[in-house]
Amino acid sequence: MFFSPIGENQWSLAAIVSHFILEERFPPMLEGRDLEKSEVNVDEMNKLAKEYAHSGKSKWEILDEAISWRRKSALKLEHADFNVTFRIGEKPLTLRQFIQGDIEHDDHHMQQIKKFIRKYSK
Repeated sequence: MFFSPIGENQWSLAAIVSHFILEERFPPMLEGRDLEKSEVNVDEMNKLAKEYAHSGKSKWEILDEAISWRRKSALKLEHADFNVTFRIGEKPLTLRQFIQGDIEHDDHHMQQIKKFIRKYSK
């Protein structure tokens, strides 16, 4: 079930979890460095995450890596300046705005996962 799509034309739980492990934009943002639009190719990141999720790693390896990444990220944020500004392409953002967007993105995926679990736990 972890490696099966959660719906028609949707990702597996493994791919949803994996796309956070491969996040590379975070460190430059903490330093206030601008990112070129080409560095933020969401489609390419999603493709790599999906491939990573289905590369032969076990469910527990993927989950452990995701938890580890989140813990490392939280530690980096402990002393971060949430008002630091950077650009993604032409779009200016603060670290606070970016993280708020990530929270909303996470919530979207959590709703997908909850719906999937409810469907299969009946």
